[in-house]
Amino acid sequence: MPGPRQAGHLVCHSWFPLPSKAETGCPCTAESGLRPHGTSAQPRSSCPTPPAAILVSSRSITQRVLRFSVYHVDKQKKHQLLGQVLFPLKNETLLGDCRHVIWRDLEAESLEPPSEFGDLQFCLSYNDRLNRLTVVVLRAKGLQLQEDASCLSVFVKVSLMNHNKFVKCRKTSAVLGSTNPVYSETFSFKVDPAELDTASLSLTVLQNAGGDKSCELGRVVVGPYMYTRGKELAHWDEMLGKPRELVKRWHALCHTTEP
Repeated sequence: MPGPRQAGHLVCHSWFPLPSKAETGCPCTAESGLRPHGTSAQPRSSCPTPPAAILVSSRSITQRVLRFSVYHVDKQKKHQLLGQVLFPLKNETLLGDCRHVIWRDLEAESLEPPSEFGDLQFCLSYNDRLNRLTVVVLRAKGLQLQEDASCLSVFVKVSLMNHNKFVKCRKTSAVLGSTNPVYSETFSFKVDPAELDTASLSLTVLQNAGGDKSCELGRVVVGPYMYTRGKELAHWDEMLGKPRELVKRWHALCHTTEP
């Protein structure tokens, strides 16, 4: 029989430099969320380090994601979101009492409403020295899950195509029952420079439907002018224009009748 359910406290330290009084004249707050949990507003001239303890089951902690949100609070106590950081715990070692200071750049939260079938955020990079195409699948939002979302999982399949012929594919791990899953998984493909005008990437969001079956929730294709237009083409072109740099973008998912 399985042992009793264990629980532990996850202590989070929010470290961020605050603007000076001359810059804002107002304090800021930070919020970290497995469930909503906030720190108090700090004096505008200090750099706060408030600990936030959150009760989390040790069995499910690797399936959780921390969200840190930083707000500007004016004299009328109105909150304006300055940025946020999503921090998946699946690859973190959280044993013992050791503490780590981790820096992350704040990301502006997208103000655009989700697309009809949801959106997918990922990074592209091409290393022209190693002939390596890298894809970092970050997260999705606004997915239209089928049936009971609480017991179904969602993953992303990344396929490399050349002349519309399948070359190779990779899959992320599956995230259980979330319309806004976070992945932060990296995949690399070998692509020669001469193939960049004929290669493309297809990123498909799939939901497990029981057994080995899965249903497609949406897809986005990025690549050269031969296959794409608009934001998808712009993302590909920017990747080529910034070799060895990660270029991050949101893309709207669409449905397709193709297999």
